Amino acid sequence: MKNGIGYRGRLKIRKASDPDEFSNFFRRDRLPVHYQRFISGAVPAVALWVPFNITVRDKVPGAVKLADASAYYPQAAIIGGWAASNDYFEANKETLSKLIKGWAEANDHIVAHSNEAIEALQKAHYSQAPLADIQEQFKAQKMFTSREWKRMYSDGTVTNWLQQTTDFFMANANVKDFTPASKYFDPSLYLKAIV
Repeated sequence: MKNGIGYRGRLKIRKASDPDEFSNFFRRDRLPVHYQRFISGAVPAVALWVPFNITVRDKVPGAVKLADASAYYPQAAIIGGWAASNDYFEANKETLSKLIKGWAEANDHIVAHSNEAIEALQKAHYSQAPLADIQEQFKAQKMFTSREWKRMYSDGTVTNWLQQTTDFFMANANVKDFTPASKYFDPSLYLKAIV
C-alpha cells in the first residue's frame, strides 16, 4: 500500500472562499504538476504520493509533513493489484496462476529479506536512485506475505478496501456509474494458487 502524504510549506494556508475550489484544483492536473507547484511556492499545501515526497523533502527543506496515510490504516487502505479483461481471464487461467505463484515467491522473499532485497533491486535496476530513498519508499507501504493476502482475500478485507476506493471516487470525483467491488474483484485464482 502506498502512503499519501500531506505537506505544508512556507506559505500560510488560507481557507478557500469556494469549498469546491480546493477539490477542483486537484482534479485538474496530474500529481507531478501539483508537487512542482508546491516546490515553486505557487501553492501553500499539497497532498502527494511516494516517491514525490522525496523530491519535496529535498527541494523544500522547511516543508512540514502534516500526515500520512498510515494514520488511517486499515479504515482507509489503498492497494495495488492486477487487472485483466474478462476474456483474457477466462482464456488464460493457467498463465495467470503461474503469474500469481511467481509474484507470491518474490513478494514473500521481499517480506522475509527486506534489506537484502531492496539492496539487490537498487543495485540491479535503480542505481540512479540513492539506496536510502528506495528504503524510505519501501517503508511507506505495508507489505503482507502471500498467505496473509490469502486470508484477506478470503475474509472480504480486500473487497472492502476496493469498495472504499470506489466509494471515494463516487463521492469525490462525480463518478455516477460504478461496478461494486464484489462484482469486479475475483480472488478465485489467487485462492487456488496460494497453498
